[in-house]
Amino acid sequence: MSYITLHSRKLRHNFKVLDQIFDEKNIEWAIVAKMLCGNEKFLEVLLNLSDKEICDSRLSNLKTIKKISPKTETIYIKPPAKRLAKSIVQYADVSFNTEFSTMEALSNEALLQNKIHRVVLMVEMGELREGIMARNLMAFYEEVRTLPNLEIVGLGTNLNCLNGILPDEKKLEKLHRFKEIIEENSGQKIPYISGGSSVTIPLIFKNEVPFGINHFRVGETLF
Repeated sequence: MSYITLHSRKLRHNFKVLDQIFDEKNIEWAIVAKMLCGNEKFLEVLLNLSDKEICDSRLSNLKTIKKISPKTETIYIKPPAKRLAKSIVQYADVSFNTEFSTMEALSNEALLQNKIHRVVLMVEMGELREGIMARNLMAFYEEVRTLPNLEIVGLGTNLNCLNGILPDEKKLEKLHRFKEIIEENSGQKIPYISGGSSVTIPLIFKNEVPFGINHFRVGETLF
């Protein structure tokens, strides 16, 4: 039978190194914990170590995180299904979204639960996994803005996830420009661009992460 051994001392070392790297670049980062498969003991070690946001692609894992540490900020990083809107709003503080009809369902559920649910709009940057096409982004943003109890807190993208399209400085600059265009046209601020993952970290050492890319989601490198 396969099993996982978690070396908490090594995990702490990795966490401190990553935290320093990101801190020096004024980048916030969230931990992708899906490889822990919702194991309570492992999550307790992680949550005792970190006050970061925790990302996962399974709602059952986010439920366990909220059970252990209700104040921990949770992010649902899988493209949400409308039928899961109730659980997403209940267990995820933030979700990554592409479909307007899904966000309508999240808005309705947030009203019922008397919550403000935060959303990151995912932008298609060549990976063809998920994301709003650039030509539709401004109109899409304006539509989502009308939905009650939803707050747009960022733009994001997924790269090297499905088709091996790697992040680079040009793509990340384009994502930052999308943010600027939305802010210029809407008069509203978008706090975060979640443009980075483990595969983007090498660009930090080359000084190729544009100013404005201020949020990473990291799992593989940490573990």
